Amino acid sequence: MSRALGLIRSEPAAQLFFTPIQKAFIKKISGMSKQVRYFVNPYKIDNESIEYYKADLKYVCEELLPNTVEIITRAVHPESASAEGELYVGAAGIAYAFYHVGRVLPTSLSLHYQQLAQSYLQPAMREVDRHGNNPNPGFLCGDAGVIAVGAVIAATAGLSKQAESLGKLYADLSRICRPMGFLRAGSDEFFVGRAGYLYGALWLNKKLEKEVVGLDIMHELAKTIVLSGQKYAAKNKSPCPLMYSYYGTEYLGAAHGLSSILQVLIQ
Repeated sequence: MSRALGLIRSEPAAQLFFTPIQKAFIKKISGMSKQVRYFVNPYKIDNESIEYYKADLKYVCEELLPNTVEIITRAVHPESASAEGELYVGAAGIAYAFYHVGRVLPTSLSLHYQQLAQSYLQPAMREVDRHGNNPNPGFLCGDAGVIAVGAVIAATAGLSKQAESLGKLYADLSRICRPMGFLRAGSDEFFVGRAGYLYGALWLNKKLEKEVVGLDIMHELAKTIVLSGQKYAAKNKSPCPLMYSYYGTEYLGAAHGLSSILQVLIQ
């Protein structure tokens, strides 16, 4: 950073091309001592702000969330909700949202949203059942995400046997992800690949507060992701030591790209 600042200071004309935000950032870091490794937070919360946030939270819980849920339930009934799209754009995604709504609202209201989550999950679970012996291990766009959400919702409802059964089913899907090239389009990305499955395993273990998917399995999948990225980078002479592609395109973003894969690996 010091070399970059030296260049900026020695070339004032270069600053003409910076945006106001960039100039403010440069001014900020220029004034920092070498010992300080953080930015001072100018947004301290005072007592007045706390009361404001409390009022805002009250509005969200008592008006905004219930009104939004009513709009959704009127537009899409559980019986007619599409099972296609899984967590990404399907009924399971609505169930996942209602599960979280129930978690942030008072206990007196949470049961209603818990029941809604179970209702919207049913079409997606029936679709998983139809797949039989050919399940899809994708988290956002696959059976794995539906199964994971189903396990957590069942556990929240006190259905421990159902939660355990779904958890075991999720863990069993790891066998599909183990071969390095199990998906021809790209096996490591977040929506349908290993990174998504691995994230789901971490989430499931956290929510159920036990080792649903064993650490040995997760470590094996993580090593496969790293090895896959190294092999692809070497083969395609990538400047990055880890690189992946999805349908022939190298993405850097969080959907199909490097960002989400790395985010999962560092957890």
